[in-house]
Amino acid sequence: MKKRAVRPVGSAAVAHEPRMSTQTLQRRLTRERATFQQLIAEAPRELARHYIRHSSLELNETAYLLGYEDANSFFRACHQWEGTSPGEWRAQQARLSKALKLRTRNGKEDSMRYQPLGRTGLYVSELCLGAMTFGGNGFWAAIGKLGSKEAESLIGAAFDAGVNFIDTADVYSDGDSEQLVGAALAALGRPREQVVVATKVRGRVGPGVNQVGLSRAHILASIDGSLKRLGLDHVDLYQIHGFDPATAIEETVRALDDVVRSGKARYVGFSNLPAWQASKAITFAQENGLARFQSAQVYYSIAGRDIEREIAPLCQAEGVAILPWSPLAGGLLSGKFDPEKKGPADARRASFDFPPVSMERLPRVLGALRNVSEAMDVSLARIALAWQLTKPFVTSIIIGAKRMEQLLDNLAAVDAKLAPEHVKLLDEASALPAEYPGWMVDLQNSRDPRGQGKML
Repeated sequence: MKKRAVRPVGSAAVAHEPRMSTQTLQRRLTRERATFQQLIAEAPRELARHYIRHSSLELNETAYLLGYEDANSFFRACHQWEGTSPGEWRAQQARLSKALKLRTRNGKEDSMRYQPLGRTGLYVSELCLGAMTFGGNGFWAAIGKLGSKEAESLIGAAFDAGVNFIDTADVYSDGDSEQLVGAALAALGRPREQVVVATKVRGRVGPGVNQVGLSRAHILASIDGSLKRLGLDHVDLYQIHGFDPATAIEETVRALDDVVRSGKARYVGFSNLPAWQASKAITFAQENGLARFQSAQVYYSIAGRDIEREIAPLCQAEGVAILPWSPLAGGLLSGKFDPEKKGPADARRASFDFPPVSMERLPRVLGALRNVSEAMDVSLARIALAWQLTKPFVTSIIIGAKRMEQLLDNLAAVDAKLAPEHVKLLDEASALPAEYPGWMVDLQNSRDPRGQGKML
């Protein structure tokens, strides 16, 4: 006679059924006299996240049903990062992010993974679609001149691949980029809560003396302009686009906090700041109960690893998400250029040689990329992006495209899993030369009997 399986009880019973709505989950937990906290403790973490991500409710409603005040309180409880050291918090985030996968409508798992934006409960895809190629006014024509149909097509393809994160700025094509992003979002009809929209403020948007910078006046005027062009009532991430020597960082932080409190932005971040100023701003915000930077949009590529000296360690210590821009070094790592930067005449680098790269390291970097590309039989660009995805401090890589085939190739980087020996080869070929105080930190810790430590 066949033995009857013993039915588990309590939270273990719920953990055996991964496909259920939040309402069903709440009923089952009540019936089994179990709590969600017990479920988190007993079930695999990815299973618990599966329950939440397959909810038919808003995240805030889900959190409330589970006994939390709001979504942030819920995520803090799940992540358990409060009271832990930065190292423990980062390790836990890595485990959670590795487990997190969303599912498409047909039930197949996406390759795209999602990570929290800094110390928030907002999850973003590991690839973000940058909209700098949309528009093409004046100076920006060298970057891209895509119109509404092309923008809508690229954003739709990115959504289909699992991307939920779009980045633009008020200065891109004099505001046309924001307008094109807004029009595409409206045409595609994706529910607002399923899309994370980011824009930026700092650059000149008019002839007036105050139509530039990071003053309170310019920030408050600029957020209204961006929302009007985007056709939205809020953005998810509002970023300062650089350093403004004319405005005290304290004024900027207070203005950004007002933007968040007004409901016009959910979170704030920075771009292109030196580490000392970002640290000053974060400390000021935390000491005064203001919205703090949750993200850092910075230049980072295998040909330009400068952020590893100061910015990346700061962001890791403070729980700030790193969003690399120009991960292919302005197209230099696309596979079209040789070590002397010679490439197609119609390529972006031919007319806009930016960002700068070390010509001394470039031949080694391109050689290593080609070796791995040939070994894996995938494009050079895909390898360059996949290498970035191995870095624990990278949250979401901002990719841009002028053509659909270029976008699809970049999106496929999430499937390019590099072997340890390939990562080692690429790391060594692109390594930064030692600079003070980094070499002194490494030297002192290498002689420390408690163990060797490095800055990164």
